[in-house]
Amino acid sequence: SFSLAVAKLVVSDNSDSGMVVATSYEDLPTLQRVYPAFDGTLTALKSCSTKNIVGYKVDATQLQKTLPPNVIQSNMKFHRICWNFPCTAIGNGQDGQNESMEENKELVRKFMANALQFLDECGEIQIIHKTKPPYNQWDMETVAMEEINKNGNELEFEYKGRLLFDKCNMPPYVPRKALDKKSFP
Repeated sequence: SFSLAVAKLVVSDNSDSGMVVATSYEDLPTLQRVYPAFDGTLTALKSCSTKNIVGYKVDATQLQKTLPPNVIQSNMKFHRICWNFPCTAIGNGQDGQNESMEENKELVRKFMANALQFLDECGEIQIIHKTKPPYNQWDMETVAMEEINKNGNELEFEYKGRLLFDKCNMPPYVPRKALDKKSFP
């Protein structure tokens, strides 16, 4: 539902003036099994714009290999790349806990290294994440910028700050745990 909410903001009045590339680490059958409203959300996403693209089994640490082929073949560049609540999958809905903090930090580092090649000249990477414990201990800003600065990157990239994310501004978005239809606050 996050991608649908973004599409509704990006694409106005069915004008096909914008587009969204919505991705999931999971495959289509898994999403349909876990999230009962998935097919309706997918239909609504595709109806927002004929240019919207949906990709399954996309690994944020290997974007060049796993993004949909039409994205790769067209050398598509993006003005914004958003990642909604990155975290490694852990059983029993316990995603993002302290025990997996270093693994999650590495996930963000690899994502940053991979995402840069898909940004246009003035592009932004936006990571949406919780800021209360234990998530504030991830030190997301530092982790993300480490990867950018580590490789002597040619892109001029800077951390611009935090914004409050209010899910109420993004209908019909409902935050959900990975592979669990339950929502979280």
